[in-house]
Amino acid sequence: MDQKVISVLERGLTVLDALNRPDVTDIRHLHRLTGLPKPTIVRLLDTLVTLGYVVRRPGGGYEVTAKVLRLSHGYRSADPVQLVRAARPALRWLRQQTSGWPSDLAICDAETMIVVDPGPGAGSQFLNRMRGYRLPILSSALGRAYLAFCPDEERDEVLHRLEAGAEPVNEATGSALENVRRKGFALRDCEPGKATRVLAAPVLIHGRAIASVSVITAAKAMTLQQMEKTFALPLAQAAATIARAYAGSRPDQP
Repeated sequence: MDQKVISVLERGLTVLDALNRPDVTDIRHLHRLTGLPKPTIVRLLDTLVTLGYVVRRPGGGYEVTAKVLRLSHGYRSADPVQLVRAARPALRWLRQQTSGWPSDLAICDAETMIVVDPGPGAGSQFLNRMRGYRLPILSSALGRAYLAFCPDEERDEVLHRLEAGAEPVNEATGSALENVRRKGFALRDCEPGKATRVLAAPVLIHGRAIASVSVITAAKAMTLQQMEKTFALPLAQAAATIARAYAGSRPDQP
């Protein structure tokens, strides 16, 4: 009996993991990736939809919801589902102000940032990011914007774990984060494997980062200096609006 329960759970998580990949939206894709029978996949999807982890797309197929992030190790105090809901009007406004360039909303999970809202067109050739995409916290603009404004104890804990990991922590780390605090945003030139530039700002409640938000452009479209001059102000306004909307949606917030 126990083995049967474990098997059902394993199949459900297998489908959920496969559905979280770019361009995987329908039963045909899931069948090819998982090898599970199509009737089984249909039953599992119906269950995941009922539980709120998956939603049916208007044009057909399925996609994961932000609720899957609650399963993530190291889940922080910001509720990703509520955050995404509160942030969407400000993110739409930001994307209008930045001529439709992509933007990410991300939260911290241990030593990485998780994208909770990549916006429309995130799975395009230009920016192949989907909800749940992970970024290294030190070498990404989203990560540095968050890390510079999170509580000291959390920052120390993250840096301590990174010292034994793949991301090097050195003397330049402190000055880099201090520079982000001074300017109010972080910049990233050409992320690994992508010809993109990123400008990111923290989402602050009472001076504490609960998330970070970014604007992403093609490197050939503008320089970092042009990004800063053009997008820093609307990005800061969007981050502040997201913070107010999220705080106002939570009765426990003063």
